[in-house]
Amino acid sequence: MEQLKELVYILSLNKTKKIRQYGFLQDETGRLLEFYIGLVNEAWNTDEEAAQALLNVDAKHKTYRRLRNSLKEELLNAFLFLDFDNSNHSDIQKAHHDCYKDWTQISILASLAAKKTSTSLAKQILKKGIEYDLTFIIIESARMLRRTNASYIGNEKDHEYYSSIIKNYSNVLSLEIQAEEVYTSFIRHYALCTIKSHSKTFVRHL
Repeated sequence: MEQLKELVYILSLNKTKKIRQYGFLQDETGRLLEFYIGLVNEAWNTDEEAAQALLNVDAKHKTYRRLRNSLKEELLNAFLFLDFDNSNHSDIQKAHHDCYKDWTQISILASLAAKKTSTSLAKQILKKGIEYDLTFIIIESARMLRRTNASYIGNEKDHEYYSSIIKNYSNVLSLEIQAEEVYTSFIRHYALCTIKSHSKTFVRHL
């Protein structure tokens, strides 16, 4: 239930009207939409409450579990269709969302041997990735383009260009990982101190 609440909360902050043209929550029984609206309105706190209200069954019943899993799958798929262009997100957030969504499409296209389309899209997100310093996107799109040029086109100039990008941003990635390690170590220490402090306060009140 907590995962569904989290997904619904995020989706409820964005417009889902456009998503529905792709069949979002449009099952024959209407229960997916009812389940979704109930979660948006915080009608239920537990699976037991939702199962009783929607199907008059126990939360462990296979019908409810199937409905819950179907809703979760619908919600996860819906994220691929969210439109952030008219949202309150910053330009870097929009670029992040768009590039990762596009990278998912590129990966699938590449696996299906759609070389021209995947290559064209990879060039686009590489450019945007460099503009917004999205290290993972830069490295992965450059790697794909280098493989394409090396294996299918044989363009030496492009091969060298993508190789240089991969080398430079691999160094950047290494530094980002080091910085992340320092940051998370600091936060972990702070979190432990906070937990211990709260524990001592709780003991004193006993």
